[in-house]
Amino acid sequence: MTRWLSPSKPMSHASTAVSYRPDIDGLRAIAILAVVSFHAAAATLPGGFVGVDVFFVISGFLITRLIVHDLRNNQFSVARFYVRTWNAAHKRNTLMLKRYR
Repeated sequence: MTRWLSPSKPMSHASTAVSYRPDIDGLRAIAILAVVSFHAAAATLPGGFVGVDVFFVISGFLITRLIVHDLRNNQFSVARFYVRTWNAAHKRNTLMLKRYR
C-alpha cells in the first residue's frame, strides 16, 4: 500500500495546524448573509444561489489548503483526511441534533 493511502502519523492538532484566516471567515459570512437574505425576501433580493456558490468555492479552497499543507509536510493520507472530515462533521451534526431534541 502506498504511503498516501495509509495513516502515516496519529492525528494531532499540531501536525495539521494551518494558520487562521479571518478574511476567509468574512467571505463566508457574506456568503451566508446572501443565502439568508434570499430566503427572507426572495422576490426583492434574487441571486441567493450566488452565496451557495461562494461558500462552496471557499470550502474547496480550505480543503485544498489542508491537503497541500499535509503533502508539503509529508503527512497526507486519504484515510486520515476522511477521518478528520468525519470527526469535524460528526461533532457539528451531534451538536445540532442535541439542540433540536
